[in-house]
Amino acid sequence: MGTVDGKDAREEGTQGNMPPPPGADAGRQAPPVPPAPPGYYPPYAGWYAPPPQAYGTATPSRRSSKPRIIGILLTLSGVLSIIMGVFMGAMLTNVVPWMTEWENNTSGMGEIDGQVIFMNNSPAAGANVTVVDLDLMASTNETGHYRILSVENGWHDIKVEMPGYKTFVKSVYVKILDAAGTSASSSGQGVTKADFQLQPGDGEKRLGDARTPGSKTGPMDENARRIIQSMGSVCAVVGLLLGSFALLGGYFAFRAERLGIVALGTLCGILSIGFAIGSGLAVIALILLLLSTDEFDKNAKRDTVNGIG
Repeated sequence: MGTVDGKDAREEGTQGNMPPPPGADAGRQAPPVPPAPPGYYPPYAGWYAPPPQAYGTATPSRRSSKPRIIGILLTLSGVLSIIMGVFMGAMLTNVVPWMTEWENNTSGMGEIDGQVIFMNNSPAAGANVTVVDLDLMASTNETGHYRILSVENGWHDIKVEMPGYKTFVKSVYVKILDAAGTSASSSGQGVTKADFQLQPGDGEKRLGDARTPGSKTGPMDENARRIIQSMGSVCAVVGLLLGSFALLGGYFAFRAERLGIVALGTLCGILSIGFAIGSGLAVIALILLLLSTDEFDKNAKRDTVNGIG
């Protein structure tokens, strides 16, 4: 038996183990086999399809509309939260007039005490002081002081008159006095003070805002007013912060990225209240987010493959 060249042996063995190419007929030269594309590897028998990465990045799967809906809901919730914070802040910092007052429905008697002076701070003796709606009157003494007793509590117009000087009218809230002569109202202590400084001239001039005579709506305590103003500032800041986080979550929801930030935005939208509508929208966004977390995960994996994140 003669020797066989090693190359011929290998080709003969390979051809014996592999099926003839398609279209090859017996006794005719088979067409040349094209070179295998990248990713094709000849197994022991047959061919198999290359992995998707052989021709570049795999085509991303189509996303549903849930991330976009979440983005819309969080954007609306964030805007409502900011509006709510600004509204509450403005209201509690006394932009709304009724926030500067509190209701005192009790009834009782009080006193009005004060001093009337001239422009040079000298006492105005002989000036007439009248509680207009109750028709109670008193005159100032040589030191310019006066006192009117047994005045029903509530708002009253006090008028000061003196020949040659302008007539002044001022609304004064009279507090209730107890038996010891101290104020029983939380608005202050002692009798009600009403001081005036006369100016030369004619006519009548009102000092301060006009009040309904006999009304029991008293001025708010200054400490309570400061507390409410501070609460207004806090509401404005909190509303702006929560609304900003909700808007940020909505932005990343549109992009189907940063699942953690989107979840934080939904929680901030719920806590922001946003006229209650904003919280409801954020709750719906949270439910949709729980149903579409896999879409955010797929997007994160795709960015990792592409070298983005």
